[in-house]
Amino acid sequence: SERKALLYFAVFPAGLSALESRALVSALRISDPGVFDALVDRSLLQRSRGRFRALETVREYGVERLSENGKLADALLAQAEFMGARAREMDQILRGRQIVHAIEWFDAEEDNLTSALRYATGAPVPELAVSLVLSSAWYWVVRDRNEEARTWFDLVAPLAWKAEGDEARIIALVGSALSSVAMQDGQQMQSLTAEMTSELNDFLASLQAIPIGRGSHDLVQLVIPFAKTLIEAMGPGEWMTAIRIPEVEDLDLDPWPIAMVHLARAAMAQNRGALSELGSESTRSLELFGELGDLWGIALSEQMKAIWLSTMGRLEEALELSDSSTEHMRSITSSWDLTQQQGLAVHMLARLGRESEAVERTQKMLRDAEEGGNGRTILQANITAATLEVQLGDLVSASSRIAIVEQARDSWPHEPPQVTAMIEELKGSIACRRGDLDEAEAHLRIAADAAVRSQDQPVIGAMAITVGGYALARGNVELAVKAIDFATAMIGAYDATHPQVLAIAEAAQKQGIGRPSTEVPERPISLASLEELLAV
Repeated sequence: SERKALLYFAVFPAGLSALESRALVSALRISDPGVFDALVDRSLLQRSRGRFRALETVREYGVERLSENGKLADALLAQAEFMGARAREMDQILRGRQIVHAIEWFDAEEDNLTSALRYATGAPVPELAVSLVLSSAWYWVVRDRNEEARTWFDLVAPLAWKAEGDEARIIALVGSALSSVAMQDGQQMQSLTAEMTSELNDFLASLQAIPIGRGSHDLVQLVIPFAKTLIEAMGPGEWMTAIRIPEVEDLDLDPWPIAMVHLARAAMAQNRGALSELGSESTRSLELFGELGDLWGIALSEQMKAIWLSTMGRLEEALELSDSSTEHMRSITSSWDLTQQQGLAVHMLARLGRESEAVERTQKMLRDAEEGGNGRTILQANITAATLEVQLGDLVSASSRIAIVEQARDSWPHEPPQVTAMIEELKGSIACRRGDLDEAEAHLRIAADAAVRSQDQPVIGAMAITVGGYALARGNVELAVKAIDFATAMIGAYDATHPQVLAIAEAAQKQGIGRPSTEVPERPISLASLEELLAV
């Protein structure tokens, strides 16, 4: 029994939790429940911090013996099945009160899960591959492991055709749709051919024929309504603003997917400037995730509601909620997501006149980003810091951060247009404050193009305010007012606490040409009008 346990242990690259050792002993049909402790006594395994581990030489010996005995495939299958079963169990608690425990488990078992996925996709064992990728999917989302998720999904989706069950069919169909319509950004979304549109409609019809609803995996329950919403909005024009996620009353979903629908509706409402809906949907999702005890959902809902409160000018309430969101996220999410949230708080502190607090938080955020070493986090932290420094008039320090930002961009294989817009907008703001208006215009044109391609209305609205500041520096107050009116239409509210908005309103009043309107226009305004502002 000790020999068998040691050999099979060799195919667990991350070792084994002591708490799970008895489950593995049972799975291997070994009669001695203390077999791993016996191996520690023989100095063949080590026990440290609640895990059994083996020296690499011991593992290599075990793999060699398994191969010589013709048992390596059996051992790899046993390991993959064991990890698959445990991943399914931990995935079930990942979206509830035990989320922190579940994330810690996935973090600790990362190498074991990777080994299991390699075997399941290479052997292949389609049902096991589907189970592993589905059980790991939400962990990858929460931890911002998008590249990892994409890699494994691309490998598993073709295998899913050979697996049994509705969930495997969903994965197979989604994989086929993604491979036939490769979409990297909004620009490609607008260039769908008639053939692609027909394929997507066929894909949707096939999805809707699958009886997925309550009792299915939480993520699978969301595939059909979200896919239907996206496909119906796609095509020429401003497709992002056409996205309308259905009311939950029209869907047959379990509690967690229902909460996610409310959160998604809040995000889409923010994107198209529907602030009343943003407020109501973020409030409802916060209530539902609170009932479920899902800290990730609570934190994201708090963030969305904080954005709504900030837009409404209720900065103190927004800051309190944003800080709560950050604390909830600290132990569960990636440093990138956390830095985004911290950046929101920094901007609110600056607007409240609490500049020293804003600087202090920014410095801590920069230190944390450097210590973490994640390029995207470093990029976000330095954009936030430079934006604050421009506002405080420290152009030397803000300019020095551009080189750091440019270097950090290399860590992003497919830079979203929103990020391009933020970086070029920052460069334009620095140049504008330096008095180099021609350089500022060049950067703002690039930023405006990227913002329009993103079809992200809050980004476009923020960009329009910066264009207004540029116009004011040019002495063109009328254009500055026009830019603020456009920003109000995009954001869905007049940003009465933004320093540049206040400066433009004051200049307009002095010239007697009428302050920017505080009313949100009812008539839809083209997103591309942002580029027209710079053409004046």
